[in-house]
Amino acid sequence: MTGDTLKKWIYASAVPLAIMLIAMYLRPVWRDEVWAEYYTDISLNLPQTTDRLKNNIHPPSYFYVLHYWRMFSDTVMWEKTLNLLIIGGGFFAARAIGRPYPRQTVLFLLLCVGSYWLIYYAGIIRPYTQMFVLAALSALVLARLLETKKGDPILFWAFLWAGLGALNCLSHYFALAWVGFAGLFTGLAFLKQGRRADFVIIGLASLLAVLPSCLWLFFTYESIGFRNDTPAATWSNLHTGLNQFLRGILVKLIGSNPVVYLISALSLMPLLRQKKPLDLVLAASIIATIFLIFIGHMGITPLIKERAFMVIIPAIMLLAARALNLSLNVGSFNKMWRTVPYVCAFMPFLFVGEYFKDREKLGEVRGVFASYPACETAEVLSYYRSFREGEAYGVYYFKKALPEITGIDIKTASAKQISSVLNSDCPIKAVALVMPRGDRAEHTAARSALRAVLSQNDLDLPQNTLAPQTLDELSIGKGRNLLFVKTTKRTARADTP
Repeated sequence: MTGDTLKKWIYASAVPLAIMLIAMYLRPVWRDEVWAEYYTDISLNLPQTTDRLKNNIHPPSYFYVLHYWRMFSDTVMWEKTLNLLIIGGGFFAARAIGRPYPRQTVLFLLLCVGSYWLIYYAGIIRPYTQMFVLAALSALVLARLLETKKGDPILFWAFLWAGLGALNCLSHYFALAWVGFAGLFTGLAFLKQGRRADFVIIGLASLLAVLPSCLWLFFTYESIGFRNDTPAATWSNLHTGLNQFLRGILVKLIGSNPVVYLISALSLMPLLRQKKPLDLVLAASIIATIFLIFIGHMGITPLIKERAFMVIIPAIMLLAARALNLSLNVGSFNKMWRTVPYVCAFMPFLFVGEYFKDREKLGEVRGVFASYPACETAEVLSYYRSFREGEAYGVYYFKKALPEITGIDIKTASAKQISSVLNSDCPIKAVALVMPRGDRAEHTAARSALRAVLSQNDLDLPQNTLAPQTLDELSIGKGRNLLFVKTTKRTARADTP
């Protein structure tokens, strides 16, 4: 790759990087990020943090790192900056691992940095950036292993494979499938080449990679409390899984750079016909991982979200980069390649709305409070829905979302506290945050709890006693946040689902 061409690729990567950085600064925090903050609360010591993480649906590696990272500065931007550190370290590690194949490595890194998956999750306080980077580095190490010949030393790369794999599996359980299958097929490739010793080495390395996560899952399974409701709606579960798969692979991966993936698709079959071990192992591992995820989704518990496939996305990107690299040698594609860097620079704008999305509209909630001067530093009745993490999470979320407002749990509030809120000048009397969107039962429970409070006989209220019908219900963030505001007339909105 010439210096001028390399500069074009560098310039092209600057655009998605800029979008990533701007989105990190502008996008508001939402429930899942507060969820990560809850598990890594710096007021907890290490044993307390570990005990809380046992109830976490994810393995603990990212959360331990975040816990200690927050000790330097407990601000949202500092917490998001951890993703930049992970991405920066991953970039330099990828350049070092992929040094023997510079053009292929540059193509791979450009596909990564321009991907929806990296741009979107880099701005979120969650473990997915770490998982993506570790999966990308693991794919590059796999390439180094499968490019070796019989008699070449592989202990260093096998050791690196074990370490990266272990960290990846401790970032997300779905990585167990990817690491396990990739290790298995790599071992089979070595065995086919008559490399029995290397087969044993990669087998042991892969076992070491998956063992820590398996042990953590074994000891925390009961605490996590997976649902087991698959038999109730088999076809519905399959439909949901396929929908999430198509959203993740077709829309969010291929759709984030359709022109480049189209070019790579045209060269994919010629690439696989070469029957190089790396291409066959990548393809087989990708397919087997998808298959196993669907088995778990249908046979154990509905678990597929589009991000479930992030563990294989860097492998798909490496396969695409190898196909793109092959097409560089085809004369009919050479002219097209002059414009590819500019295409890569433009494509992140396809999902620019996603990168800046305010999912729960908490800014609007704060805006409603700010519109009433009497509500500054107010006390309001708060309804906390039931969380798997426990009621303490609802309290934690409220303090993070509305730090200037004092929330009083509507389920445990005393008559004196309720009377104080209802007699205050602040027209906002009750709040229900982080409600499940479209869940009629949970919304009904919140309203019922409010009605029960207002119908108490021992409240010290003025003659114009408040009633549920005199509170207007404001729905903000597609029903995720409900505010009950005092009005002068009865409204129908209070009784609507």
